[in-house]
Amino acid sequence: MKKLFPEALLSETDPECINLQLNIDPEIVYFDGHFPEQAILPGVTQIFWAEHFARIYLSTVMPPEERFSHLEAVKFQQVIRPNEKIQLQLEFKKDKQKLYFKYFDEEHQFSSGRMVYTQPSHDGTAHV
Repeated sequence: MKKLFPEALLSETDPECINLQLNIDPEIVYFDGHFPEQAILPGVTQIFWAEHFARIYLSTVMPPEERFSHLEAVKFQQVIRPNEKIQLQLEFKKDKQKLYFKYFDEEHQFSSGRMVYTQPSHDGTAHV
């Protein structure tokens, strides 16, 4: 059965920042067709995973009412391939309403960026 997420092991944590060790399994569904000759992890999947794991591990500082607004300074420097063992660092800065993410290993930085969030107002609109 295909997987949606890598195996994630919590390696370091504090209330606003975590480091996860990710084992990038070749059976992850997002490798299918991207690309047939050499599978690489799509950038949009990296962003999806960053938010997914932040919602799990940073829930005390990243309330569920926070809504994604836009991305800032996203950079994809190296491709992530099946069977890689990488780190994902996540930090939520509540005062800026931004989730900082970085995928890396000892030799490379694969990608990084910021996800900006808004809080809904009482009239239903979102404010950054």
